[in-house]
Amino acid sequence: MYYFKKLVVCISCLMAVIVFTIPAVASSEIAIITYDPSGSLISKAEVFLGNELIGKTSPQGFLKFEVSPGEHKIVVSKSGYTTEVKSVRVQEGEFEQIRVEIDKEKSRVSDKGKEPSADKVREKKILFDESHEEWNTTDNSQILVNSLRSDGFLIEKIAEGKITNQKLDNYGIYVVGNAWAEFKTSELEVIENYFNEGGRILLIGLGWSWIDYNSGEKYPMNEVAKKFGASFNTDIIMDPTNHTTDKGSAIFHRPFISSHPITKGVDRIGARGNLIGSIDLSNGWEVLVKGDSDSYSGYHEAPYPQGSNPPVLAVRRDLDSGGKIVILTGDYFIDEHIKEFDNKVLTLNLFKWLAT
Repeated sequence: MYYFKKLVVCISCLMAVIVFTIPAVASSEIAIITYDPSGSLISKAEVFLGNELIGKTSPQGFLKFEVSPGEHKIVVSKSGYTTEVKSVRVQEGEFEQIRVEIDKEKSRVSDKGKEPSADKVREKKILFDESHEEWNTTDNSQILVNSLRSDGFLIEKIAEGKITNQKLDNYGIYVVGNAWAEFKTSELEVIENYFNEGGRILLIGLGWSWIDYNSGEKYPMNEVAKKFGASFNTDIIMDPTNHTTDKGSAIFHRPFISSHPITKGVDRIGARGNLIGSIDLSNGWEVLVKGDSDSYSGYHEAPYPQGSNPPVLAVRRDLDSGGKIVILTGDYFIDEHIKEFDNKVLTLNLFKWLAT
């Protein structure tokens, strides 16, 4: 019994030595303090580590968080303010405090030094309409949202209530992504007026999907698009030679992609398994992406026979007001598809063009 007790004690001592000689790993920390140019602290500013939202600054304008050792990109953003990007390198166990100054955004100013008629429009502030049962939302487009924020854009959404002049006046870009709920007449007038006063609009639609799942004849996206001389057809573009899962999931490629700031660096776009329709356009639109020589349309309607190059992306601008509008068919922007082909390049180019 004596030897047994002695062995237990020795093992206990050895275990104690092992526990207390393991070195602690020192974590690194970053503290963000947000100010305006006058020196006043700014609360509730969003802080991103790369593309990941870390949190918001406190009422005292302060946020502290742990990071791994190395170099990090910090993005600070708040609605109504400019976005600031900082780069910081921290060593293991180091504490880094960063003062970030963000200023109130200013309205756009024309080349002649005069404010446009819509003087509250913010060039890099984007409003996603999610109040009309949209399929393309900020929730299923997080890669896009985070990338745009990193590029200095401010992203907000409207989830309920009518679209009014007062709401749109605060945004430079208005996005409607395949809406399935009706727009009121007053809302359509507001959207049209917004464009005529220099606003920028992105319309995304898929006409055949509306017919497949809805009994109403008026596709809400077409009620908006027809205000600008465009509509989404109810066809599917077939391509026997350039497609993903089958010929109804077409890949669009050069030389059927026109040169434009939106298509810079874009050789191919497509969405695996996604059935893409075409658009119908009046005069004044510039087609940027269209089907190739052997593509054609079918399904509910067949407006484009083989060789007629069905259009899928077009732009229009009002030279007098500065208004811009993009119309696109397909789900290239959502998280499921944005990393395919050159979809992400196209997406970011598109928003940059709308903002300039």
